[in-house]
Amino acid sequence: MRSGGRAVAALGAALLTLGLWSGSVAAASSPYSRARTQWIQGAAAISARQGAYWTRAENDLRQHLPPRGAQRRSYQRAIRALATLVALPETGDTAHQRLEAMNAVLTLDLFFRTPHAYS
Repeated sequence: MRSGGRAVAALGAALLTLGLWSGSVAAASSPYSRARTQWIQGAAAISARQGAYWTRAENDLRQHLPPRGAQRRSYQRAIRALATLVALPETGDTAHQRLEAMNAVLTLDLFFRTPHAYS
């Protein structure tokens, strides 16, 4: 799961870097955009380094958590999903852990609008 989607992730990271996905410099520097960039770059990273990208994404979201409402709950779900991925072992995972990882990736792909970034 961790090694797939490298070409899509590289393209997404390039579009983010160029600012083509939003057309806005302000949006490109938002905490959400920085976290999204980390998520996409993590897809292209070797599995041993993915946790660092996920941790940075989690920190960006955690530090800029919306004060209330649906957006806050959405951020909280994404933060939990990132924390789950970081905590899972890279090898020797159980069927339950693989299911946790799949659910976390689906949650994050929806949150960051990156379908199949890690497939």
